[in-house]
Amino acid sequence: MRYLLRLIATMLVPAIMAGCDTADVADGTDNHTDSTATVTLTVSSFDMVPFSEYFATGRAAVTARELCSKLTFVLHSDNVQVGEIKQQLSEQSFGTTSVSLAPGTYRLTTIGYSSTAYANADDLQHVTFASNHIGDTFLAVQDFTVGRGDTKVNIELSRIAACVRLQLTDTSIPTEVKLFRCYCTGGGTTLNALTGYAAAEGYQTEDVTLSDDNSINIYTLPLSSQGSLEITIQARNSKGQILAERAFHNVPVKPNYVTTYKGEFFKDDSDDEDTDMSITVKGNVDWAGTMTYTF
Repeated sequence: MRYLLRLIATMLVPAIMAGCDTADVADGTDNHTDSTATVTLTVSSFDMVPFSEYFATGRAAVTARELCSKLTFVLHSDNVQVGEIKQQLSEQSFGTTSVSLAPGTYRLTTIGYSSTAYANADDLQHVTFASNHIGDTFLAVQDFTVGRGDTKVNIELSRIAACVRLQLTDTSIPTEVKLFRCYCTGGGTTLNALTGYAAAEGYQTEDVTLSDDNSINIYTLPLSSQGSLEITIQARNSKGQILAERAFHNVPVKPNYVTTYKGEFFKDDSDDEDTDMSITVKGNVDWAGTMTYTF
């Protein structure tokens, strides 16, 4: 009987050890073995239009910490997801992570965004964000190969969101204004990471506050390389009552572009037949121009 027990134990030990060789890439831990290599993923820069006229930075490339609060890394091999890593701004290593992978070719999808919770990227054709909120959003999709040695992968994220900026030129803003509620159609809140555009048209509701320069920014995911939005913006007080309302029609949007409206939001137009609003679209090529809409 003792001999039989020793024989069974001898057979079980190799089986148990073999079961420990799989690296846990789902949470980004590095369980390096002789059959795997350490792969370091680093968000090296953002391919960013120098919106120096609208944003604080005019640099062509900035770090992850300056533009988003969350990162999601999704790894696929032969169209099968083999790992997902999520990071938030409070982590010291934000922008860099390591995993152990067996030799082979992988596809890495990286999404940078700001949200109260992590995005759901189980289906890359339908990536959803908390409360359907879209902020400044970035994406990178790239293939890399793992050999026997350690590998470093540099990630350059590109902005895929479009921004509509409302610049108020009113000489005074009513003190009772608490927030601006924005209703948008024509864009989307669900990302198709395979195309870089919205997966489908969605209805957006965003509550935003006025910045120090009397402007508000609304972000959306365009449905294609260029499109248009229908936007209604309401100024509301602390009780939710509407103090003023404006509708903006056929607002042009394009990924990585800012569309700017300038005008008096609280102007009384009851006595005017027409009111002109200046629209400026800024981007990284010279197609941008100035248009005048009447509302």
